[in-house]
Amino acid sequence: MALEELQKEYPKGIRLGLVDFPKDKREGWLDIQNNVVSINVGHPLYKKIETSAIALQYHVARVATSILALYISCQKSMTIQEFTELQTEILTKVLNELWL
Repeated sequence: MALEELQKEYPKGIRLGLVDFPKDKREGWLDIQNNVVSINVGHPLYKKIETSAIALQYHVARVATSILALYISCQKSMTIQEFTELQTEILTKVLNELWL
């Protein structure tokens, strides 16, 4: 599943949500039933950079794109390079939507 297929599968888009689970080691995850990428604000990395607006915004964007790329990679076998390129493609496509 490429980025275009993900866009077709979720034509109304995927929402971003913040959750607070400090004991969960994941930075975030995809709630497929609700079309939400959940960002764990309780994660130590989030906590470390939450005072820097630009760093925090980039962190949220990076985590969200990593989660989407991981979801796509579970649907379609890909190399690490393909995964990284997909993550960069997603981040580049949402660049104008970010508040950096």
